[in-house]
Amino acid sequence: ELIRALKAREQQLMAEVDQIVGQTSKTLAAQRDRYQLTQTQLASCLEFMEESLRTGSPQEVLSMKKPVVERVQQMAKEFQPNHFQPGPEEIIHFSHEQLTDACKRFGEAKVVSVCPEKCYATGEGVERAIPGKVATFTVHTVDKDGKTCEDLNAPVTAELLSHGDGAIVKCQVARREGHTYELTYQPQSRGQHDLNVKVYGRPIKNSPFTVAVRKAAPDCQGIHVKSITGLKSPWQLAVTKEGLIVVAEYTAHCITVFDREGHKLRSFGHQGSDQSKLSLPRGVALCSDNSVLVTADHCVKKYSLDGKFVASVGTYGSGQLEFNFPWGIATNNKKVYVCDTRNHRIQVLNEDLTYHSSFGSHGSGPG
Repeated sequence: ELIRALKAREQQLMAEVDQIVGQTSKTLAAQRDRYQLTQTQLASCLEFMEESLRTGSPQEVLSMKKPVVERVQQMAKEFQPNHFQPGPEEIIHFSHEQLTDACKRFGEAKVVSVCPEKCYATGEGVERAIPGKVATFTVHTVDKDGKTCEDLNAPVTAELLSHGDGAIVKCQVARREGHTYELTYQPQSRGQHDLNVKVYGRPIKNSPFTVAVRKAAPDCQGIHVKSITGLKSPWQLAVTKEGLIVVAEYTAHCITVFDREGHKLRSFGHQGSDQSKLSLPRGVALCSDNSVLVTADHCVKKYSLDGKFVASVGTYGSGQLEFNFPWGIATNNKKVYVCDTRNHRIQVLNEDLTYHSSFGSHGSGPG
């Protein structure tokens, strides 16, 4: 900020110097023109006097003496050497007293516990905003160890810089309870912006932030169309390309198919002992040919959309094609993804229910 202020003052002073130089040049040019005119007049007068002495009578010479002397004295009076220099108002004088006094008072040494590089900002305003709408975010002041630190006089500043037109919007700062400050701004143009946030004149953590200023999305609200009632613990559903709704009814031990208007078409897989029966179905998904896949009883079962049993794969265990409470299921690009819940993994099958791969394991780290 200091360097910027000094450069700005330098530009202002140089502009003033250029103006003074221009005015002085005009003054000297006018003086030069007067000097040249006087010189021409003197030469003409001298030539006239020489001609008169050569050709005139004594009486004529004596009669011209007085007016010629007066004219020469007048021209000599007009031509003064001190005229050919800048006037007092055109002399450049640089005053440094104010700068010297300011330098003597410059800076302040004080001990503060707030560490600007550790301070951080939260809130939607550091990520996105809407043109013409007030955006808000919060700055948290902390010390070098990242612990909250209350500083009643911590100078928090922020400004928003547009990538497009270069416009700068200053943020308003209001101190809140404890170690937090609430900052607000109102962007005018859309596009990417840089949000520069500083504490004690130094950038805080992750500053400058990149803020996307975009027009607000339409206010979309869900509109109730129709309710399907009479289901027993519906767990998961899938929708065919034709709009048919396939629902896994957990405590009814079946899969139920509805048309797009919510009218029941059929149910299948009711509880029983053979492979085609279901017990507590949870997940349901559709293959590329609209076959229905269901997770239940530590296995994955496959049916046609009209309810005919096709195949079943899986038993209790932790190996390939073994499951421990498979719940969710989904399909993509002719692959089947089964959430093998208590084995803490995802098993990937082909649509014909053969094994493809698996990933994931128990733990909190990646994968």
